[in-house]
Amino acid sequence: MILVSLFHYNQTSAQYHARAQTSVQINDQALEFVDILMRDKEFVEIYRKGLSNQPLNENEVVQFSYFIVRMAGLLESNVTAAKAGVSFEGDYDVEFLYGNPFMHKLINTDVGERWFKEDARMLFSEEFLSNISAHRNKDLSSAASA
Repeated sequence: MILVSLFHYNQTSAQYHARAQTSVQINDQALEFVDILMRDKEFVEIYRKGLSNQPLNENEVVQFSYFIVRMAGLLESNVTAAKAGVSFEGDYDVEFLYGNPFMHKLINTDVGERWFKEDARMLFSEEFLSNISAHRNKDLSSAASA
């Protein structure tokens, strides 16, 4: 009985450690993502222009697109962790992640729309993108009926 208890304790401890480690890694990834906007004043202007669909030069399009890639990567990390059960209970609902308002704000821009249609499939799985797209279509149809 003692061996079973020790085994259960070690297994539970290992699961908790894996969840904590995953959470820390995802938080670090999120901080790096936000750090771009905090530290790079030139990029802040690109970000603002991109969000308001103002014209961007070729280099700015690349920078704004890769900002979207970083957000999608962060989102995919969260989805993967949630599906694998290594997120802390209640951290993130997968449906919320696919419908993440910030991600949709980015892909609903002219540059984001083009990236999502033309380049996203080279970097992310069809399942991940289909789920984002399904939530995006839901959001767009809700906005149209409002």
